[in-house]
Amino acid sequence: MLAYGTCALTLLTACGGGGSPAPAPPLSVVQPGTQTPAPASPFRIPDAVTPAVLFGPYAKVLERCLVAPGVDGVAPSCNTLELPLIGQDTDTPSVDTIMARVLVEAPWMTQRFREVLELMPPEGLRFFRSITGVVIGTVRPSFYAPVTGGIYLDALYLAITPKQIDDVDRSTPDFREDFGSALSFEIPARYLRNGTPLGQGDLALGTRDGSNIITSLLLYHELTHATDFFPPDRIDAIDRGRAIDEVSFAGERLSDDLRVNTPLTSWRLRSLAGVRFLGDAATAAERALEPDDVGREFPLDGAVDWYAYATQFEDLAMLFEALWTHYALGLDRDIAVLPLLSGPFSCDDLVVAWGERNRLANPAVTNRIRQVLPRALPSKAYLLEHHLDTMPASETMLPGSTWCAPVFASAPLRSFGAPTSLLPLAGSVVERRPRVWQRDGRIRAIQ
Repeated sequence: MLAYGTCALTLLTACGGGGSPAPAPPLSVVQPGTQTPAPASPFRIPDAVTPAVLFGPYAKVLERCLVAPGVDGVAPSCNTLELPLIGQDTDTPSVDTIMARVLVEAPWMTQRFREVLELMPPEGLRFFRSITGVVIGTVRPSFYAPVTGGIYLDALYLAITPKQIDDVDRSTPDFREDFGSALSFEIPARYLRNGTPLGQGDLALGTRDGSNIITSLLLYHELTHATDFFPPDRIDAIDRGRAIDEVSFAGERLSDDLRVNTPLTSWRLRSLAGVRFLGDAATAAERALEPDDVGREFPLDGAVDWYAYATQFEDLAMLFEALWTHYALGLDRDIAVLPLLSGPFSCDDLVVAWGERNRLANPAVTNRIRQVLPRALPSKAYLLEHHLDTMPASETMLPGSTWCAPVFASAPLRSFGAPTSLLPLAGSVVERRPRVWQRDGRIRAIQ
């Protein structure tokens, strides 16, 4: 989802922001052979869905394979003969190939999703090789589910008319609402096109342009999770006929390579990410940290986003989200350490302790993503490597300038307008509150 920060992992992987009231406790499921209820996943899958392509080659099995099993495995997963990964059928997926793997809650979602796919470059479509399908509807937050091989998208990001917005249930809560509220700082990120932040003006959610871009960057994030769990260079090793939830490349994932070869090293930022994104309780020392304390530490490591410290999966996903959005969408990306404020405030209160534009171009970050590019996009990695080679250098924000009018090397940017609360501010950034859902020792979902 989009709002402040990043995404997370479980047997489902989900991304997204907050702003909704706290959810009711999830239902419980009874594990086979016991009378003890097991906690049910907080992730929800819409059940009233239809194939986007009614007579597609997999139309008859999509619902059974992507919806019926659920996140908790209440029904058996399909095998890769019934619904293979897209990459088991073709090495060069087309828009039509992908659309034949889509389930939607309402017909308009079909055309809107096709519009987003048609904006992607061919090498971007190759990233769909590691999924079995896409479900679009009332999903909050959006996530990736290794147990089905599917991506589950919140249709609200695609809605651009009042009727479409009304079709989406906006009352469904996001269970991560209050994570990190005990801290005194925030590390938001935002995307910009020609100086205009995503979420404002012509790029606002609900405009065609803004919605297409937001959905695209969300897709790139979730597709990275899928590529991590089913690496393209290992797809041919999957036995046809094997249940998708039995296929595991643990130890061979791209994020494993990243963790072993170029790990993040800040134990403090990792612990703080647990508070902000996973709901861990903050220690007294963590509650006492000021923005300047964190601002001194963040640039010393190789993370592109604070969310990268939540899990190794989010570390990888944030790197590729930043790369794809710059390469395919032409977006700049700001990140900064700011005070966490409540109640009304002005732009003058959002003082930058540390900040950087296009941190992806910082060698400490670039060298890490280069480690995994060849495996993530075999035969086409050179295109993204060339892009990294030719990116302008990252720019550091001057401490003491503000988030709404940051100052870089010599000249201030134009003001982005004065937010009056954190919620309007979140409209110009991407909210990342990671979550990994595990049960029976297995990852079942990732934000």
